[in-house]
Amino acid sequence: MFGYAVFVAALAMFLPYLFLIQAAFAKAWGRGFGLENISLRNFHFVLFEHGTAAKSVLNSFVNAGVSATSVVILTLGVAYIVTRRLVPFGGILGFLCIAPFVIPGVVLAIGFYAAYAPPPLALCGTAPILILAFTTRFLPIGYVNASAAIRSLNPEMEEAVCVLGGSRLTALRRVVAPLLKRSLLGAWLLIFIPATRELSAAIFLYGPNTKVASVMIFDMSEEGNFEYLAALALILQVLTLPLLWIGQKALGRDFMLRRTAT
Repeated sequence: MFGYAVFVAALAMFLPYLFLIQAAFAKAWGRGFGLENISLRNFHFVLFEHGTAAKSVLNSFVNAGVSATSVVILTLGVAYIVTRRLVPFGGILGFLCIAPFVIPGVVLAIGFYAAYAPPPLALCGTAPILILAFTTRFLPIGYVNASAAIRSLNPEMEEAVCVLGGSRLTALRRVVAPLLKRSLLGAWLLIFIPATRELSAAIFLYGPNTKVASVMIFDMSEEGNFEYLAALALILQVLTLPLLWIGQKALGRDFMLRRTAT
């Protein structure tokens, strides 16, 4: 059984990552392994010589961070309204949050382009249109997690706030959000990590100054620059791995399994 597990892990992770690392450090990836083929030139080019590669990584993290924060805030409010049945037909809001799950990212991007690119908004190629697209794209993850977390809370605590003169907004801000901070952090990480790699929505919406790492990697693959592509991908991976470590330390080893299962 151990051998079978190692075999599956080798096919799914070890071999792909091994060749990714080999290509990132290689002078020419087709030459294979060898000390004479090892160089840091690819990383130096990507970080210091390429005009937009390093900036694309920064754009990815900024857009993903703003999008993840927006999703968590929006879905917390919607899930609270739907779960506590505060407004008539509130379930429609929940349905709208889930709907992007069945819409392909390319189709979603075309819709955003048609809606926000023309005047008067003229957001084509700007960071706001990417953030709006990413926020919409990952609404289902935030809503499912927030809804499951709120259902686990006893509503009597919120009713106590209202009895003492507080509003529902106060109860949400001072009681619900602090109690759910671990769940919200888990949802934020589950949104942030895939948002840094989102390609299908970004490929139609980026501009000269807003290119993200996923688009940069796609462009490098089209140009055949596999060494630079691997170096950029490895940099993105190294920057993201600490977030997984933080999630495991703060929320437990199975935080991704529990969040996605809910």
